[in-house]
Amino acid sequence: MALDRLKERHVAGDGCGEIDWISWFQSELLADSMQSLKRKVVPVEPMAVLCHGDFNRNNLLFQYDDSGRPVDSLAYDMATIRYWSPVLDLSFFLYMNADRRTRDDHWDTLLDVYCSTLAAVAGDVRVPGRDQLDSEIREYGFYGLAHVSYFAGIILEETAQVDCDEF
Repeated sequence: MALDRLKERHVAGDGCGEIDWISWFQSELLADSMQSLKRKVVPVEPMAVLCHGDFNRNNLLFQYDDSGRPVDSLAYDMATIRYWSPVLDLSFFLYMNADRRTRDDHWDTLLDVYCSTLAAVAGDVRVPGRDQLDSEIREYGFYGLAHVSYFAGIILEETAQVDCDEF
């Protein structure tokens, strides 16, 4: 149903390429979603890292300074940890914790800050550049959407004030 609504929205905006992608997503990935995800969740070097697997704000503890500004964080609930692309955590976090407008308006900035922060703290460890990350997102970013889709029904049931169309 949600994908049909996306198609309708793109037909109105004459987004033919997006309609082809949505159709491919439906026929190739959703037809056998478990096999599709299993094929995609195989670590590919050199980008594979240890991922949280459920990297979401409800699995983060924050430390705040005296002014209330967050200064540190700690991830917990490591039950779904796995070795895979950093896109596993990054795409899930961005799709689950940022609204569409924030993603649309700040996607490039968020990814630039992600890459520059990694580079600043990595020391001698090789980190991906923005072009490598973009390539990984094109290849595996749908995982974040699929992961969020699992939670969407629960969120919408529990949160009556959420605008379903916007979500």
